[in-house]
Amino acid sequence: MKKILSLLLMLAMLVSLMAGCGDDEASNASTSDLEAAKAYLKSIYQEAPTSTATDFKRTNVVSVGGTSYKITWTAEVSDDSITVEKGETEDTIKINVEKPAADIPYILRATITAPDGTTTELTFNYTIPAYTEMTFADYMKAEAGAPVMVKGVVSAIIAKSKGNSNNSIYLQDKDGGYYVYGLESDPVTDLKLEVGMTVMASGEKDIYNGTHEIKSATLEIVDTNKSEVTPIDLTEAFKNAADLKAEALVGIQGALATIKGVEITGISPSNDSYYMFKLGALETYVRISSSSCPLTADEQATFISTYNENLLKSATVTGLVSVYDGKFYLIPATVDAYKDFVEVERSDADKIASEKANLSIAEKFAVDKEVELTFEGKTFAEVKIAWASDNAQAVIKDGKLVVTLTDKEATAKITATLTCGDATDTAEFTIALGAKGKEEKPEGKAYYFALAQANIGKNLYFTGAMDGNFYATSENVKDAVKVYVEDVEGGVRLYFMKDGERTYLDIQEYQTGKAGVRLTTEPTCVYVKDKTIGTYVTNVAGADYYLGTYSTYTTISASKTSYITGDNAANIGVSQFLAVLTEKKLPAIEAKPDDTSKDETSKEESSKDEASKDETSKDEAPQGGYNKVTSPKANTAYKFVLTQASRGEDLYFAGEMNGYYYATTTNTAEATDVYLEASGDGFALYFKDGSEKKYLNIVPRDGTTKVNVVIESSAKSVYKFDSKLNILITTVSFDDGSSNDFYFGTYNNYNTFSASTTSYLEDESKIGVSQFPAYLATLN
Repeated sequence: MKKILSLLLMLAMLVSLMAGCGDDEASNASTSDLEAAKAYLKSIYQEAPTSTATDFKRTNVVSVGGTSYKITWTAEVSDDSITVEKGETEDTIKINVEKPAADIPYILRATITAPDGTTTELTFNYTIPAYTEMTFADYMKAEAGAPVMVKGVVSAIIAKSKGNSNNSIYLQDKDGGYYVYGLESDPVTDLKLEVGMTVMASGEKDIYNGTHEIKSATLEIVDTNKSEVTPIDLTEAFKNAADLKAEALVGIQGALATIKGVEITGISPSNDSYYMFKLGALETYVRISSSSCPLTADEQATFISTYNENLLKSATVTGLVSVYDGKFYLIPATVDAYKDFVEVERSDADKIASEKANLSIAEKFAVDKEVELTFEGKTFAEVKIAWASDNAQAVIKDGKLVVTLTDKEATAKITATLTCGDATDTAEFTIALGAKGKEEKPEGKAYYFALAQANIGKNLYFTGAMDGNFYATSENVKDAVKVYVEDVEGGVRLYFMKDGERTYLDIQEYQTGKAGVRLTTEPTCVYVKDKTIGTYVTNVAGADYYLGTYSTYTTISASKTSYITGDNAANIGVSQFLAVLTEKKLPAIEAKPDDTSKDETSKEESSKDEASKDETSKDEAPQGGYNKVTSPKANTAYKFVLTQASRGEDLYFAGEMNGYYYATTTNTAEATDVYLEASGDGFALYFKDGSEKKYLNIVPRDGTTKVNVVIESSAKSVYKFDSKLNILITTVSFDDGSSNDFYFGTYNNYNTFSASTTSYLEDESKIGVSQFPAYLATLN
């Protein structure tokens, strides 16, 4: 993809150089540029699935060399089974036939139109697949991208209305289960689904990290009567499995399964969302996800409380079979995922062995340090622990290991003696003691390692610790550690200081083809700065990775750059959030406007206070900063700007169009002055092109109730200033007699100004998070 884009950019540059060489040359340049747009469109969809069981979308505009090309999609089919629904930036290809008895082939034709009216065409051959209900075996054999149709009883529901980040369901038949992921409609509030109903799901097969799932699905309720979902008993299969990758376990993923007689062994020390259990030689977990779980928040709290109250008891565990890195684990479908608790008798020796496994001490000390020690068992308080040291530089005092270095390196042996009843055992730890004053020193500039998590409206700073298998963060910059860059052959490494040593932010291959983050004094990866995406990248396990987060997570993990490059570049700041080095605190993500639920007295006092202020108020911004205007005046020069928190940029109106939208710049020197002009009971908005006034208008799109932003020589829009939101709003009337209010701004990860209805700002929590209004402002 990068090669294609590079080729297109080179082609666009050549076209620009040829301009002015005569009519023939200009015509050739136009044709070449149009063909480049065609090649770009083809590259976007040439690997898309050709079997289309459900509606899908296609872009209706592409930009090449700074020029926008309109795409008109038409379907060529023998009947009306395919129609095209026009959208603002994307068209929806509607599949109008249900349960076709045979495959329906069709051609999807793209007509690409240049600004001068010249056109070219591109065609794609697609098929609506015949309606065929699949068996579980057929479903598991289907490859990613293939159409699938399955029927089952609803065994669990994940819904945004229940506090989740997505809408998904689990279905089950007698042979296995089906995970239907990412539904557009809420299963509870929109589809009215309940556990036990029988549902048919049609969609596209996907395989993510070993998990088989159905995406882009449509659902049909076959039977509203509720059937009991009987879990598949995996007790013997789990006992007999050689490992957690056994086909007998992972082969029925998506199904509700039960295992009897497991031992509840405690929350995993590496990930506090893993609620471990063991049977025979194998140990795995039930995973609670805060963003995607069939249990509500209250049910999760009950589950966790019940689990902790029954540690080390035996129980029956029931959950949805899931796979991570090819290994078996469970997701709870109900709050009583663990039940039938029974006390387990343990010998004193067994209790000691359990507590011994939990003991640890750092292997190396480069600075003087005091370490808290434990003197009784964490799970079995009757296990008592005594500590001893063979070196006066590491003594046991007041419940701590007190390390005091000298000018010579040394070692110390620390011994823990565990006793319970008549049983006893020891654990020994050899620690290295460095020479005093010889600890390593950081080099170069100190940075914060941070990201703007726009989906939750928070800036997150790396704290120098792990949170399970990921890097921990805090929204408080005071909790952040200072990160440094170390130059090495082929690139750099990132580190912070811990106990006098360099501790590195490393990405390692922890399993064949799988990469994850760790903190280590012995790094393996080397980062290089990718200027295209603006952060550090390293190649591990044959793929490029970056550090960041996604969805609504608050930890930093390693993700493949394929999630943020090529066709996925628009994910940056929308669903994928990159961690970067910054010398200063990140700019605040814009907070919600003041609460309007104050009483009239408060409003009046507030107005008095506002009247005594200057006409502008300070607004923290990512770049040079700007002052948001709260009382705009006519014939005064302002900048037109918004803070695009998803991109970490201030975007200023640049005085020209970018396709169908207003172009922007991050450079204040390139920002265009805008002015208000009295018009009716409000204002017109314009900028100056030489001596000519150019007006910023929001106009209806012919035959629709949608609008376009345009730059024209006459004023058509009358804006009123909303003093609550500090934005300009205009009312647009449409041919059908309806009207709506619109404002300037942007959303998601876009870097242009468009017009949106004010209804998007009714939920004020979205302002500065996913909706970014444009403001009149003055520069600092």
